[in-house]
Amino acid sequence: MITRGMALQSGSAKRLKKMRAIELVRRLKRYKDAYRTFPHMTSPYVYPVGGFGLSLAKAMSHVVQANGGTCVLEQPVDAILQGGEGVCGVSIGNEEIHADYVIAAPESVPDRVEQKYQVVRLFAVLAHPPNLCKDASSCHLIIPGAHCERENDIFMVSAGPSHGVAPKGKWLVAASARVEGSADGDALAIAKRELAAVLPLLKPARKMFAEITPYCEPNDEARPDGLHIFSSCDESTYLDSVEEEVESIFERVTGERIASLRKPYG
Repeated sequence: MITRGMALQSGSAKRLKKMRAIELVRRLKRYKDAYRTFPHMTSPYVYPVGGFGLSLAKAMSHVVQANGGTCVLEQPVDAILQGGEGVCGVSIGNEEIHADYVIAAPESVPDRVEQKYQVVRLFAVLAHPPNLCKDASSCHLIIPGAHCERENDIFMVSAGPSHGVAPKGKWLVAASARVEGSADGDALAIAKRELAAVLPLLKPARKMFAEITPYCEPNDEARPDGLHIFSSCDESTYLDSVEEEVESIFERVTGERIASLRKPYG
């Protein structure tokens, strides 16, 4: 409960034993401090009304344009432009956009990343809160692999109408895990096999569908100066690894640490 649910420590018990005590304390303090993000919070997790995807894209475009930048949304990148001293921009259709740095998703530079494993994600529409979750309007579950005969953990997040992501009387659920068996065949059948521990929480489900995506990491040997590549989103649903990677790339680009720019609570 403490290491997985509060400290968000994933991996085996052997890995946990190698963790420094101060790192565990910092993770627990972050969990505690998260309750102070907004007044009257009853959960350490913040989820924007209306969801992440569209809201983040719009917010980013406003910030970029307000600072004199160019924002092109929902357009595929055709090529990474390289100059004499490294990367100098991207090519989108007949337009070239130049920049000092390029920060890319792995699917935009398939020749510079390598696949590590695959992730299966199951999406369900329910007419009730997930079973055994105390009728919560939203919840976040981590099922340790050791408790469901798996090597890796299973993650599940649920949100209802109070979050603006589902109509009244409906709940959306997303469950994910690493694919440990064969990834050949129907995605929904693979999801039911890999996420079997979650299925009893979803019955009866109005609709279920699934997808399988590769998890890729950048190949540093094939990365020129000025190009920063994210890893794929992993199977975890609390975005901890994404946060760490954002902070790492921010420091490499600006030379500053995000942690040093944050104001203390209180």
